[in-house]
Amino acid sequence: MKDRTAILLDCFGLFVDDGFVLYFDRHYEPEESKRLKAHFCDGADIGTNEGLYPVVRMMGEELQLDPKAIHDEIISCSVVHPEMIALANKLRQKHYVALLSNCMGTMLEEIFEGYPFDDCFDAQYRSYQVGMSKPHPEIYEYVLKQLSGYDRILFLDDNPINVDAAKQAGIEAYLFTSVTEAENLLHQLNLL
Repeated sequence: MKDRTAILLDCFGLFVDDGFVLYFDRHYEPEESKRLKAHFCDGADIGTNEGLYPVVRMMGEELQLDPKAIHDEIISCSVVHPEMIALANKLRQKHYVALLSNCMGTMLEEIFEGYPFDDCFDAQYRSYQVGMSKPHPEIYEYVLKQLSGYDRILFLDDNPINVDAAKQAGIEAYLFTSVTEAENLLHQLNLL
C-alpha cells in the first residue's frame, strides 16, 4: 500500500537529455541559443500548436534549414536515462509518483518508444495538456489542487528556476543533479 506522499518528477534533464537545448547549444552562441529555444518552444510547451513537427517545420522555415535534419538531430540528442526510469519505478512502489514536465505534443512518445516510461507514473501533468508551463505559478497551483489529498508533496527538477518557483508555491522542491544524488537525497528524506 502506498503512503500519503506524492513525488513530482520533471522529465527533461532527469529521464532524458533535452534535445532542443542541446541542438541550439550546438549551433548557436549561449544567448542566441536561449532566445531561440524560448522563441520556438515556449508556445508549443503550453499547447498553442500541435507540437514537435510544427515546431521543427517553423524552425526550418525561419532558420532556412532542413526540418527533417533538425528533427533527427533533436531526437538523437534526446538520450534516455534508463536508471531514472528504474528509480521512478522503485519510488512508485511506495509513493504516488507523477510527471510534471514542460513538453510539446507527442514528443515524449517518440523519445521513449520502447521504454516503459509511462509505467513510472500514477499521473502525468504535461504542460501542453494543461495549458501552463513551469516556472509560472499557475502550474504549481494546479498540481497542488490535483494532489490536495496528499500529506507531503516533493518535487525534483534540474532547473533552479523551476525549483525556486515550486518552493514559492509551497512545494518541497529539490534540485536534481544526477540519479545518484537523487537516490542519496531520497534516502536522507526516508522516501527510498
